[in-house]
Amino acid sequence: MKKALELNDASDDELKRVLLRELKIYNYVPSAAEQEYLQALWKAFEQLREERKGTKGVSKA
Repeated sequence: MKKALELNDASDDELKRVLLRELKIYNYVPSAAEQEYLQALWKAFEQLREERKGTKGVSKA
């Protein structure tokens, strides 16, 4: 997810392609299940992205 998080100006479709490509490097993803994997991955990515937005500018003292 790190690479996708670094792509600030990318469209959602581009981010999804990056996420799926990165997942496939380390995991077998059956072609018949790609969309299911992508839906779950996208949901997790959106949650992480929102969490990171919430912590920007917050200093840890």
